[in-house]
Amino acid sequence: MRLLAALAVVAAGLLAIGVVASVGPPADAEPLPPAPAVDLIALVTADGRIATIAPDGSDGRLITPDDGGYYTWPTWSPDASSIVYSAVARDPAGGARISLVESDLGTGTARTVHEGPRGPVVQLAEGIVHYPIWSPDGRHLAFIAAGQERLELWIDRQDDGEGPQRVLGNGPLWLSWSADSRRLLAHRAREVILIGVDGPGGYQTTTVDSLAERFRVGAWSPEDGRFAYVERDGGGDHVIVIAEPGGARTRVGRAPVVQSALSWSPDGRFLAVHGIEGLISYGGQQLTLGRGFRLHAADGEPTDRGVGDLMVAMFWSPDGSRIAYVTAPDPQGRLSWRLYDVESNESWALADFIPSGAQAALLSFFDQYALSHSPWSADGTRLVFAGRLWSGVVSA
Repeated sequence: MRLLAALAVVAAGLLAIGVVASVGPPADAEPLPPAPAVDLIALVTADGRIATIAPDGSDGRLITPDDGGYYTWPTWSPDASSIVYSAVARDPAGGARISLVESDLGTGTARTVHEGPRGPVVQLAEGIVHYPIWSPDGRHLAFIAAGQERLELWIDRQDDGEGPQRVLGNGPLWLSWSADSRRLLAHRAREVILIGVDGPGGYQTTTVDSLAERFRVGAWSPEDGRFAYVERDGGGDHVIVIAEPGGARTRVGRAPVVQSALSWSPDGRFLAVHGIEGLISYGGQQLTLGRGFRLHAADGEPTDRGVGDLMVAMFWSPDGSRIAYVTAPDPQGRLSWRLYDVESNESWALADFIPSGAQAALLSFFDQYALSHSPWSADGTRLVFAGRLWSGVVSA
């Protein structure tokens, strides 16, 4: 029997109610690597402060002061020792002061990573002032911030004490780190850009493709340094490409017609490809909409595994054995979490819910936020989301 136990209402998370659902691992699952010792949920309270809370709703702690400022979009470091978040404070001279802050949970100290120009607050999406994404080893923090050249990419090396460097401008930009933390893949307009972070003289940028389109975030293989994206070939067709570390590229199949969301499984076995067919308006957000996903083998060849449900988002479990996905809203506006099992090629319902505004914003750019704000717990047994639970979590 697949274990799916319910669901503590834990606190005001991402400006709404956060719900934790427990999803036990498959009986034959391989042991996961040790999870971080910290087992907490970071959230935004209803009055705009950052807090942490245990999955059972206990041990609530405020991270930010009650100083009249607004704090949002908490992002855990890989070892769960610190949280970065955006801070917005009113400037006595008018406008606002906008900064990206890191709080050390062990010492309780906070440092300003980056301070933007004073003026009106520019949001990347609802409640999102910066978009931070850590390298897997925690040595670098990349983030998107509004700047003089539209949206800009900055990278902060944690151990050099020199502050962040501006690397790219003219966003929007989509980002993904290689598993070895040595390279950052950026997608800007039709460019795929590799950014090396370990070489001498700062960060090195190389454009590897200038005909890349109809996708948002490039997907890294966690095992061998390959990455997947979509390009337009000489005949005008759009194809999925897997690029090798040495520069060779292999075209592995035609891409979905409108746009593709690409996501490599954490165990490296499969590349999930979701075809986005359009957008739907939902609660002030624009959610992507498409018909299911298919799994491609590690070499890019399509398999018979996947689902055909009409859906708006998907997220791999930490061990790569499952995909949690969110189906399209029904006539009453309800979204539904479902769980797909790779080995059995079956899926089942978890819960119906109405997302908070910030949760809907996360779903609308799910392929990016899956890399930095996954709903899965580190041990792969629980999901957390913000909103109103429509019905109890079910077992199947």
